[in-house]
Amino acid sequence: MTSPGRLTLALIHDVFCEPGGVDRLAGRLEEARAAGAELALLPELPLHGWLPPSTGRAYEDAEPQSGPRHEAQGAAARRARIGLVGGAISIDAASGERRNRAFVFDAEGREIGWYDKLHIPNEEGFWEAAHYTGGSRPPSVIEGFGLRIGLQICSDLFPPDGLPAPRNARRRGIVALARRRSRATRAGAR
Repeated sequence: MTSPGRLTLALIHDVFCEPGGVDRLAGRLEEARAAGAELALLPELPLHGWLPPSTGRAYEDAEPQSGPRHEAQGAAARRARIGLVGGAISIDAASGERRNRAFVFDAEGREIGWYDKLHIPNEEGFWEAAHYTGGSRPPSVIEGFGLRIGLQICSDLFPPDGLPAPRNARRRGIVALARRRSRATRAGAR
């Protein structure tokens, strides 16, 4: 049970894009919960292969907000009884644009918040702009796990405008800022 102002977090570095990956995800979440974690943080796009080394875009890489990758992550969180920060390339319902979206699920597998990556790289090995567009809102306050949390994804850590995101988050009452990052080590791998 979460104590006010405290949260035990599991940082899971694996990605789960292979056949059987969703079952492996559920197992990793169960391991994290058994070790005392209340919230697990996955890398960005944890059920996708690493797409940005290529400018090729595939229709099946994106899904509606409640698509199969979203639902699989919520179900894995529910099965393990742990909160989860996951994500997918989602098709924004309002604009129809593809977004690199992080989801926050509670321990019952219900989505309690989401965030779209704002700063989208477009450079050698990171052709992310070919796959999705940047979001339009800063990290919002997500009430959960006894804290007010916010999210950032990878290049949002080093925004081109240099604005200090942690200070802005504090002004909005966010006390924990979860920052997810891909694990690209060479073109095509994470």
